[in-house]
Amino acid sequence: MKSKYEKQSIDRILFLKEKQIISMKSNNINTLGELSNQSREDLKNIGISNDDISMINDELQLLGLGLKA
Repeated sequence: MKSKYEKQSIDRILFLKEKQIISMKSNNINTLGELSNQSREDLKNIGISNDDISMINDELQLLGLGLKA
């Protein structure tokens, strides 16, 4: 079952810094669904720190999503 949050903007994740949002958007990650299709490694490769990746994954899991294994 798909989450009702998949089409919401990554801007919804309030703890992200503007630089991180810009980096994700420049890598075609605009929605929470697109973000949940990324792996930890994908996010590391665009400059997101391990701590922030863990926080992103926790936030996604609260919404019924999560990072790709």
